[in-house]
Amino acid sequence: MTIRKLILGATFLGMAASSSVFGQDSDQQNAWTSEILGTAASRSLMTSGHTDSDGFFLTDGDGDFTLRVNGQLQFRYVANFTNSDNDYQYGEARSSALVDNPDYTGGFETRRTKFGFSGNVKSFDYKIVTAFDADGEFSLQDAWVAHDLDGMNVRFGQFKLPFMREENVSSGKQLAAERSVVNEIFNQDRSQGVQLTLGGDDALRFVVAFSDGFDTDNTEYDSSRESDYAFTGRVDFLQSGNWGQFEDFSSQRGDDFGLLIGGAAHYQEGGETGGTEDAQLFTYTADVSVDSNGLSLFASGVWRLEEEFGEKFEDYGLVGQAGFMLTDTDEIFGRWDSVYVDEDRGFMRDDYSFLTVGYNKYFYGHAAKFTLDAVMPLNDVDGLDSMTGFSGMGMMSNMEEGEVALRGQFQLLF
Repeated sequence: MTIRKLILGATFLGMAASSSVFGQDSDQQNAWTSEILGTAASRSLMTSGHTDSDGFFLTDGDGDFTLRVNGQLQFRYVANFTNSDNDYQYGEARSSALVDNPDYTGGFETRRTKFGFSGNVKSFDYKIVTAFDADGEFSLQDAWVAHDLDGMNVRFGQFKLPFMREENVSSGKQLAAERSVVNEIFNQDRSQGVQLTLGGDDALRFVVAFSDGFDTDNTEYDSSRESDYAFTGRVDFLQSGNWGQFEDFSSQRGDDFGLLIGGAAHYQEGGETGGTEDAQLFTYTADVSVDSNGLSLFASGVWRLEEEFGEKFEDYGLVGQAGFMLTDTDEIFGRWDSVYVDEDRGFMRDDYSFLTVGYNKYFYGHAAKFTLDAVMPLNDVDGLDSMTGFSGMGMMSNMEEGEVALRGQFQLLF
């Protein structure tokens, strides 16, 4: 006799006893019996499991209520090879005097540790992602709800704005261990707002958002980080292939030819709400992606005009990237990216270029892969760290031409 039969038997005996003791009629007893059996049947429809796209999931039989649990772990070893006469400000000493920089600096770090929950409650989709950075600091990344309404999808909460494609491709589905330097300088990061998406089933997809502006995650409504208002719009044209091919930057052998062309623009203004700066930002980007039989190509450009306290700065950047699958599990890749800085910023130079080459070993797709890459600046990069943080990229902020940063990383997605 199984445990389930024992439980059901005890339930029926209890119902019969209560009926005889309290004198309840058979109709009431039958009603209770039907309710218990109905609940048991309903619960038996609950299913769970794991898929590559959804991770671990739990859902009812009708799909009205779904919970998916996901995680990401990136553990790496970083080694920087530099010139001994190149001074560098280490970690906590960045605000103090310069110290001598040795020829080699390396060590381990846990670059990303993320936990996510997503799913749906009836017709409302949701997603929550939290993360620990390399210093162990905990933060909220994504927290949004979405709903399909009259042919369009409405999203509200905290999320990445629809601007640079490289930023909107997951950190777990990149070619290199890190995104390009250009992306780190110009990307939108996360914001709080409302987003509308039209299309996506056919060749065209339009996305527009009204938000607090670039990089304004985890802020209150009167935060000085926020703009007064910000608008973002993006359009993507799928000339051939399918949308799923472009969820990452790799191409599987045997994939049909796919071509995706996209562009976006963003404008924000501040100075009125709370202590926000009297500043304006206008920026736009364009990109093209190719996916075909193990060959992946990506190119993008971005331009930005910033106005702060009466001063205007005009910067732009370019990225070119390629990957090729040697086998079903082995991939090589290369990337060139360059930042062109407004000369009025007073930096040491007006252009900064980087070359990245590397190799990926896929054990179970992106879910378990090893990445080994090398980044080399093609000129000195002093000054550029004021526009972006190099610490998370595994590169020293004062690297000179010809110096090299090696990154060996293992990734697990679940």
